[in-house]
Formats: sequence, structure tokens, C-alpha cells
Amino acid sequence: NLPQLLHWIVSGFGLAISFFIFGFTLLFVVSIYNWLLPTKVRPFKGGYYSLEAVPWFLHNGLFYLVRFTFLPFVTMTPFGICFLKAMGMTLGRHVFINTEYISDPQLITLGDDVALGGSVRIFAHYGGHGNLVVEPVIVGERATIGLAATIMGDVQIGADATILAHSVLMPGSRVGKGETWGGVPARPISREKMEALKKEIGTASKFRT
Repeated sequence: NLPQLLHWIVSGFGLAISFFIFGFTLLFVVSIYNWLLPTKVRPFKGGYYSLEAVPWFLHNGLFYLVRFTFLPFVTMTPFGICFLKAMGMTLGRHVFINTEYISDPQLITLGDDVALGGSVRIFAHYGGHGNLVVEPVIVGERATIGLAATIMGDVQIGADATILAHSVLMPGSRVGKGETWGGVPARPISREKMEALKKEIGTASKFRT
């Protein structure tokens, strides 16, 4: 049985290597097509199936080919960062991205030392009342976006700001420098309230132990 076992082991390694060759090739090919095709996305408000929306559809269609196949395997590596840059996302130095739930990378800007927590959803569009609205998302330097937070289109987050886990920043939100926002929809939380919440959480954990 040993030759048969070796056959399956070698086949398994071959399939794994083939998948990663496919994935890295896809990163390169999609980036090239995003450059060649008319995928220059600009802010607009209009019909979902209008001519203005075509670049948006093409850009996200190409990006989703990688997002739903290979991107989860390289999200936290330099390859993921390079791919996002190749797709037009503006990234500062030492950016930490722990999520592949991204749309409209061309219209997303992350400053230096920004941290996106796991499963953060960040996209530069929203829709309603028969209109698709595409507006940029700007995250200032050293801002921290907590686990599974949602950042929608037309949002600006100032430097050193903190968005708490599972919060939802609605379109038009303007988070000031150093502010902490949380909730659904997210609202500013004062420093005094944050300290009170920390004390409350600490007290509750002592009772449990």
C-alpha cells in the first residue's frame, strides 16, 4: 500500500501548490485587467444600471474574483497589501489589514499606521430610493477600526480615532481627531463615558470570577 499512499500524498501537495500558483496568477492578471479596462471609479449618484455605474461594476467585479477565492489566504501578508494597492487603494505606511470584506478599493484611503480589525466591512458606496451613491472613504493616520465594524460610503475618520467593535458608521459620518465612536448607528462616545464603561466591565468580570 505504500506506493498508493505516496501517490495520494504527492497528489495532495500537487493540488495545494497548483491552488497557490492559480491564486498568485489571479492577483497579477486581475490587477492588469483593472488597469487596462475602463475601471476608473468616480464619485457619483445615479441609477444602478446607468453608464456612469459601468466602471464601478467592472472594478468591483474584477476585485471580487480575488476577494471570494484567494484573497482570504493572503490578506495579512505583503501580497494582500500589494494587491490592494494595485487595485487603486491608497495605503499609508505600516497599515494593518485583517479583513477581506472590502469593496470599491479605488475610493478608499487609509493613512499611516491604520489598523482594520478582523471582519471589518469597508466600502465606498450605498444605495436607496432607486439611486446608487458612490463616495470616498477616508481613514486618518493611526485610526483603529474594531472587530466587525462597518464603514459605509461618504465617511471620514480623523487621525487617532477609534471605532468600537461591531459599530456601523452611516454615510455622512465625520469622526473627529482622537474621537471614539460606537453603536448602531455609531455615535460619539465621550472619554468619561468610556472610562465608566471600562469600570463597569471590570466590575462585572470580578463578580464572574
